[in-house]
Amino acid sequence: DIALLHRPAGAASGGHPISVIEVKRTMRDERTGVQQAKEYGKRLDLPMVYATNGHKIIEIDLAAGTQHAVARFKTPQQLWDKSPRSTRCQLPWSTWNFCACMWCSSRRSTR
Repeated sequence: DIALLHRPAGAASGGHPISVIEVKRTMRDERTGVQQAKEYGKRLDLPMVYATNGHKIIEIDLAAGTQHAVARFKTPQQLWDKSPRSTRCQLPWSTWNFCACMWCSSRRSTR
C-alpha cells in the first residue's frame, strides 16, 4: 500500500495525505483492491484513491461515488486541487514537495 503525501520542502518526515494506492500482485485482478482502497480513503478523508495490480489502474472518486479504469494516475497537483480546502495545510504551495510512503503491516499479506 502506498500513501501519497504532500510534504513541506526540507521536512524529513510527515506530510498531508492526498491519496492512497492499494497495490496487489500483478497476477491478481486490480479490482480486488478496490474495497481496501475505499476504506483507507474514508479513514483519511480523501476524495480520490486507487487500486492497481501494476498493469491496470482503477481510480475511485469517493467524493462523487464513482470508479473506473484509467491509463494513469492523476498528477500530485490534480490530487491536491481535488482535496477539500478544509483539510489542506495552509502553507503556501511553493513550500511543498510530494513523496510516496510505503505502508507496512505486521500481519501476513495475501497480496
